[in-house]
This record gives sequence, C-alpha cells and structure tokens, in this order.
Amino acid sequence: MKDKLFTVLLLMLYFYSIAQKTVVVYPASERTYFQSLTYTDSLTFDKKIKSILAEKQNKGFLEYSIDSLFIKQDTLFLHIWIGKKYIFLPLQYNSEEIKNPPNYIKPISNPKQIQAITEKIIALYMQKGYPFVKCKVDYQITSQKENYIYQPTIRIDKGSKYFFDSISFIGISSNASKLARKIIDIQSKDVFNQKKVDNVVRLLQNSPYFEQCKIKEMRFTTQNTVHLFIDAQTKKANYIDGVLGIAPANAQQDKTQITGNLKLNIVNPNWGGKTLYIQWDRLPATSQNLEIKFKQPYLFQSPLDVQAQLSIQKQDSTFLRRDLQSKINYQINGFWSLEGGLFNRQSYSTLRNSFRRDTLSTPIIPKTQNLIFNFSQTLYAIGIKYFSLDNLYAPQRGADILIETYTGYKNIRKTQGIDTEIFENLNVRTLVYALQAKYAQYWRFNSRQVGVVGINAAILTNPYLTLNDLHRLGGLRTIRGFNELSYFASNYSVATFEYRYFLEAVSFLSLFLDYGWLQERYQMAMLKSREIVVNNQIRYQTYQSIEERSRWYNPIGFGVGMQLLLEKAGILSLAIALGRDTQLPNTTFNVRQIKLHFGLLTRF
Repeated sequence: MKDKLFTVLLLMLYFYSIAQKTVVVYPASERTYFQSLTYTDSLTFDKKIKSILAEKQNKGFLEYSIDSLFIKQDTLFLHIWIGKKYIFLPLQYNSEEIKNPPNYIKPISNPKQIQAITEKIIALYMQKGYPFVKCKVDYQITSQKENYIYQPTIRIDKGSKYFFDSISFIGISSNASKLARKIIDIQSKDVFNQKKVDNVVRLLQNSPYFEQCKIKEMRFTTQNTVHLFIDAQTKKANYIDGVLGIAPANAQQDKTQITGNLKLNIVNPNWGGKTLYIQWDRLPATSQNLEIKFKQPYLFQSPLDVQAQLSIQKQDSTFLRRDLQSKINYQINGFWSLEGGLFNRQSYSTLRNSFRRDTLSTPIIPKTQNLIFNFSQTLYAIGIKYFSLDNLYAPQRGADILIETYTGYKNIRKTQGIDTEIFENLNVRTLVYALQAKYAQYWRFNSRQVGVVGINAAILTNPYLTLNDLHRLGGLRTIRGFNELSYFASNYSVATFEYRYFLEAVSFLSLFLDYGWLQERYQMAMLKSREIVVNNQIRYQTYQSIEERSRWYNPIGFGVGMQLLLEKAGILSLAIALGRDTQLPNTTFNVRQIKLHFGLLTRF
C-alpha cells in the first residue's frame, strides 16, 4: 500500500510544478537526521528517496520507512519512522563440514546479506554432490531498550549425495561422444557438480566441434545417480578462408598491388578432434609465408593437447626464416589451460651483396648496409590461456586471453657479406627473452549491439637483434589501414576498439579503430673507412661496424567493416580502412591510400 501511495505521489509531484523542488526529511525522533536536497524531476526524487531508505535499512534500521508525507508549495515533507536498530551477531552453522564459512560480509547488518551467504552455501554443496541441499535460517531475538539483538543460525539439510552415472549424447557418433565428454569434463562415477552441468552447453558450443547443443534431460534415480541426456550436432568446422587486400604500391605511385592469404582448416571430431591447419600469405615485395599446424587434443584420453607447428617466411631477397615449435597444453578446466613447449628458429641471409676490405686513396662517405645474421635459436616457452567466447566466428560475449613467455639462447654463425672482424668482437651466444600477450573482451549491450576491446603486445630483447628477428605487423588482423605485415617491430602494443551492430547471428556491421605503438630496434651495418699506412703513404681501408637503429612508429587505422553469412558460399567479410603514422613527417589520412580487405570463409 505504501509503495502504491509513494508512486502516486511522485506522479502528482511531476505534474504539480515545473519549478525547482526541495525534499526535506524531518526528524521523527532525536536519533533521526535532517537533510535538505534539491532536484528537478520525479525520477531523480524516486531514486534518491529509495537510496535514503536502502542506506538506513542496510545499516540495520530495518523498520526505517516513510510514515507520512505531504506537499506544501514547492516542498515535499517526509515524516520518517525509524524504529529500533537490528544488531546481527556473527553467523552460526549447524554443520561441522563448513570449516571456512562463506561469510564474506562483516559485520552482517541485514537479512539480504544472510540470504546472499545461504545462496553461496547452496552453490557450494551443489558442486560437491548435493543437488537437493536446503538452508534454513533461525533467529534468536533479544530485545533491548534501543536495539534488537539477532543471533542467526543457518541450519543445513544437505540431503543425499549423488553421482553421475551416464552421459548420453544424442545426434553424434560414439567417437565424437568420447571427445564431447572430455570437453565437458564429466565422466561416469564423478560426484555430481551443478556448476559443470551449467557449463555443458557453453563448453560444447565454444569448441570447434559441436553446435546446437542443449541438455535434453537430467534424470535423478533412487540409487542416487544422475543420467544426463545431451542433444548435439557435429559442427561444420572444416573451412577455407581467403583474404584479399588491394592497396597502392606506395605513397608516391598510383599503381596498386594485391596481397592476401589463404587458410585451410580441417577438423575431425570423429577421430579424437585432430586438427590440420595450413596458411599461405602473399605479402608485398615478393615476400611469402607458409604455416602448417597439427593438433591432437586429449592425448590418450588425458587432459593434454599436443601441437606441432612449422612456419617458413621468405622476405623478398633479404632472408629466409624457418620456425619449428612443439607445445603441450594442459586443460585445467573448460576455460583455462597451461602450456609449455620448445621453439626452434633457423634463419639464413639471402643478400647477394658481399663485403670486400678495399684499400682506397680517399675516404668513403659512411653509409648503412643491411645486416642479416645467419643464426639458430632454441627457446623454452610457458604460457597460460583463457577462452570463454560464445561463438568462434562472431562472438558477442566472453574473453580470449593468452600470455606466453620465451627464454633461451641465440647462436650466431658466420655470414656471407659480413666482415670477419665483426665476428671477432661478437658474443655469438646470447640470451633471448620474449613476452607476448593478447587480450580480447566482448560485451553484449543488447540483442544487436556488441562492443569489443583488444590488446596485442609483445617484448623481444637480445643484444644482437637483426631484421630477421623482428615481429611482423600490419593488415587485417593486426593494424587495419596498412599493408599486410608491413611493419617490423621488436616491441609493440596495439589497442583495438570496435563497435558491432548485428543483423543476424553471425552477420554484422562494424566501426573500428586500431591504435599502435611500435618500436623498431635492431642492428645495422655501417660501411666506413679508416686510415692505414701502405708503403709510407696514408691510405683508407673500408670496414664494417655494428650500430643500433631504433625508432618508434605510431600507426592509427580506422574504418568500417561488415561480415555477412551467405547461405551457400560461407561468411563474407569486408573492411575499408584508412591509416596514418603520426611519427612519420608530412603524413595525413589520404583517401588515395585507402585499404580494402576482402575475406571469404567457407565451411564444409
């Protein structure tokens, strides 16, 4: 009745006066406070008065309420009933199993906090095999002159303990069912866990193997067992994905160049979830990349995933690099995993120029030369990964986090075109340390709008970094608005902000901004000359020296994009982006430098 009267009053107040209004809370006893507040609309009145009541009730004045009210001119007068303060003593439990009770709120001052604690206790027991646990709160009340003393006791009736007996999958083969059981981490004879049941659909649909999943039935028996019946379908996880980039060859020419890549991903859920991934990239200036990955999840029915990866990069006529990596991932649960591995890199210089120690009559003007070492390095890796996206192709909720560290040694070998004197003063075995972190968070504002924030960062340290050591960035998957892999960087951080408006489940329009800080730090060769005496005459001898080159880039790219689901062809993606590097002089956002990125992903 009071709530209805309060609502009617606020409506009357809203139409009563457009002028400024004042809320005055008059003391109903000596222990009540006096406060004067000024607002201009009924909605603000409603929120503030409710906050006043909630604030006092949360402090133990549970009877604190509006006793009467009236309007005089432009002032609303509130007469408040305070009542006695309720003092809650620490919770007691009738169960000896709760050694560390979930009493996180100290001190307790109202029943809502006790209700929150009982909900935590129920969730705790439901994760330990007691799906029908009950919690009842009893109070012992002692009345004093100004207070009520409450001693709450939580009485727990945990009921019978249940175990999973069988998990039946409907719609998929027996081999795929074995894989699905590993994904949901529920096996026969396991203790019942409601939290695992709640995560079943999410884990299955987040995997690359299954879709259209739901729990059809959860059957409890008199033998204290639970039978799960789950509907699922094998996902069309095999796909061919191509990206085409069209961009000017450089800022001074009107000619265009075509870049892009092609991906092939083959997944077989009926054979333990084996995955084969092949990617080929066509980069500017006759550069190419080839990457091949193989993954075997749940090796020998264990929580271990084994992965092998081969990557070959050819950078125009400068160098050739081969990376070989093996990893072992340990699945902690459906979202978290730890990984460790071994990384080996072999790099070879393909520069055709050679160095000659000439004797000259006049000194040469110092000039820079490419310095590409032949080297090999072996690094040991350890990392952690978290993945909770609700959709692989168009996520709307969840996070994707990866943190990896690498450490090991780099061994430099003598290289054609480099002065042997350099190697005499060079430490050919040096320590390498690398850190890489990726983070992407998706927020669903409503059924159609999604916000995306991402961070991609890396650190690479070594006293003799050359161009063939560095990371490659730029293009559709790192910094849109720039040519594919057009930047070299030893350290970098790239932030991404994106707004997506969904048309359908995987179709959306987007606005995006990519903002990066990149450090390009590596060793260059300087060709110089020094005085020598030949036949009592001063001559000049050419030689090479190593000098460090370090500069920063600040690329900013923004644009619009879309992703459309074509019924037969697959998923079409398009991004139109402009980019500018604020660290480069005389650069502006030039429409003639616009980048178009096309992609088509076909599942089969």
